[in-house]
Amino acid sequence: MAEEVDVELIEFYKREIAIKNWIEMTLGVNLPKSDICVSLTDGVTVCKLLQVLKPGSIPKINVDTLELVKLKENLLFFLEACTDIGLSSKQLCSINDFLSENSAQIINCLECVAKIAPEIGWEG
Repeated sequence: MAEEVDVELIEFYKREIAIKNWIEMTLGVNLPKSDICVSLTDGVTVCKLLQVLKPGSIPKINVDTLELVKLKENLLFFLEACTDIGLSSKQLCSINDFLSENSAQIINCLECVAKIAPEIGWEG
């Protein structure tokens, strides 16, 4: 049973690294080496990602996210843009997933974004 858990954990880490690499390539940035979800919590990077994939999809990006309301606004803009590009409610994560660093839900959502990106005209 421990081996099964280890294999699942390794597979998840591979998915997490693949998403991190895709975001870095798409945005031309280097994300911190720490847990990817921690670096996405303020919503700035995911908003920039959607803005690159579909220009005009994010009305504004709050870079000063010390105020929780601005951080949540970024995440709301991201989730709305995800819906606009075709993600279903089952494919979305939530603001609470970001705030609680629910890596599985966030990675699932970002994998769906990556999968749909070519369909919305992104040629990265």
